[in-house]
Amino acid sequence: MKNPSLETSETMDRLHTFIDRTVPIKIGYLLFIVFLKDVVSYPVPNIVTVIVSIMILSATILAFYFEKYPLSTKTIINTFFFYTLFDLLLLTIVIHFLAGIEFIYYVFYIILGFAFFSQRQAIFLTFWTILLFVGLIYLKYFQIISDIHLIPLQAQGLHDFLFVFTTTTLYVLSLCFLGFLSFGFYQTMIKRINLLQKTQIILEIEKGSLEIRVRARKRELGLERKNLEKRINERKKELEEENQKLEGRIEELTKFQKVTLGRELKMKELKKKMIQLKAELKSKKSNL
Repeated sequence: MKNPSLETSETMDRLHTFIDRTVPIKIGYLLFIVFLKDVVSYPVPNIVTVIVSIMILSATILAFYFEKYPLSTKTIINTFFFYTLFDLLLLTIVIHFLAGIEFIYYVFYIILGFAFFSQRQAIFLTFWTILLFVGLIYLKYFQIISDIHLIPLQAQGLHDFLFVFTTTTLYVLSLCFLGFLSFGFYQTMIKRINLLQKTQIILEIEKGSLEIRVRARKRELGLERKNLEKRINERKKELEEENQKLEGRIEELTKFQKVTLGRELKMKELKKKMIQLKAELKSKKSNL
């Protein structure tokens, strides 16, 4: 049977790992945007900075809320799941305004989804990510929304230093973030493994102790069984002796009953003779 408090504690640990990893990555979004805007002088819209700041702030507020107001595991996971869906929508808007150069950050959400949510929720999150990205591409393809190019098309090549420097910086940061993310969940798994190993040791000790108690109890039950069998045999002998005594008593009573019946028959015969004698005496007296 699951321990609800333990399950909630484990969920909160995973949630904090999620927050501890996603917030720095989102700060990385923000720093990269500042780099593009202020250092490289790319025309990054101010709305991108606002959206990324909202993503950072909302994740932090959500974590503090769950910490201050403990909820059930199911409520925490479901709330954070819908928040992540909304967060991905915000990320898609950021990707649109940055001309798609941050699409690699979708990968982090997919990895985090399978690490934190149930299998069904993680698969749905993956399809939601694909839908957002494909939808963004086709919205641009059908010219429903404008196609933004922070870097001019003629400058998008390995001959342009700014393009190479920008893309290299982005992918290096992305790989660093991926390692940072993986290390966080590696630490979580190590803690979980250590906890399971400690639990296993405790269970083995309890198992050994239980086996000793079981063997001792078996010996006690064996002795009790022998003593009980001994008492049963002794009682059987006592009952047999009592039975023999009763049978002897019954025989005596039967004999006594027979003797008593014989005496009663003789008494009846004697009474009859006495009656006859009295009758004879009366008849003789009358003759005289």
